[in-house]
Amino acid sequence: MMEKIVRVGEKGQITIPKEAREKWLINAGDNAKIVVMPSGVISVRILKKEQPEDRLVNFLNKMPGIDAEKAWKEVEKQREKER
Repeated sequence: MMEKIVRVGEKGQITIPKEAREKWLINAGDNAKIVVMPSGVISVRILKKEQPEDRLVNFLNKMPGIDAEKAWKEVEKQREKER
C-alpha cells in the first residue's frame, strides 16, 4: 500500500504522486473514475486510454479464425521493414 499526502489546488485538482503513476503505468490522457463515499473516503480507479493498436487487436479477436496477436506481430514486422 502507498500513502502520500497531496495538496488540493485552487480548482480542486490533485496530483497523483510520481511513484504511483510509474507503478501503475498512469499516463496523461487516461481517465479516472472518482467515487466519494458517505464516510468521506474517495475511491479512484484509473481507466486506461485505449491505444489504436489495442482497438485493432480487440477487433481482430472478435473475428473467427484470426489470431489477433499473431496478426499484430506481422504488422509490427512490416513496420520495421519500412523504417
